[in-house]
Amino acid sequence: MAFEVQAEQEYNLVHITEELSAGEVIAISSQLSEGLLETPYVIVEIILPEELDSDTIEQWENLNELVLDNSGLMIFVGIRDTQQNDFEEKGLTTIPSLDEAIDYVFMDRLEKELDEDFSD
Repeated sequence: MAFEVQAEQEYNLVHITEELSAGEVIAISSQLSEGLLETPYVIVEIILPEELDSDTIEQWENLNELVLDNSGLMIFVGIRDTQQNDFEEKGLTTIPSLDEAIDYVFMDRLEKELDEDFSD
């Protein structure tokens, strides 16, 4: 298997060990969709090929929409500098390291909790 989904208390970590096809991204989406209500944050630690397949990137966009619809956030870690703009143009969040992504999740959760407290 080219990927592993690890459910943590505050987020889901998708660790990808090799290049994925669009079908494999759909499999990740299926596996994550059940747990998004409990933990709507997804960190994707990814290895990308030099050229991005348009079908595969489209599936990442679809998964990102699903996460956002569940008030979550999907973060990509390990994106090559040459592909950073491609991801950002598609509205996909990228962060340089896994530790920074985990910190980002906690800050986003805190911000949402504070917004809820002040809106009451």
